[in-house]
Amino acid sequence: MGAVNRRLDEWVDKNRLALTKTVKDAVQKNTEQYMSELAEQPERKITRNQKRKHDEINHVQKGLCESWEAHLHKKIR
Repeated sequence: MGAVNRRLDEWVDKNRLALTKTVKDAVQKNTEQYMSELAEQPERKITRNQKRKHDEINHVQKGLCESWEAHLHKKIR
């Protein structure tokens, strides 16, 4: 069997690099880019996983109804 390249690196374009001075700027830039990509694709629906990640990043608190529904859902299972 031939040698396998185990390195997982690749050449990337400049637009994939976070060329910012602070982590806060990098997060803001990434969020703006993500939101603009979502705006370009209006038919695309957000998945539960994407919503959870978005809510975690933006510190969105669950409402009373959401947490109660989750509690009931766990009891039903």
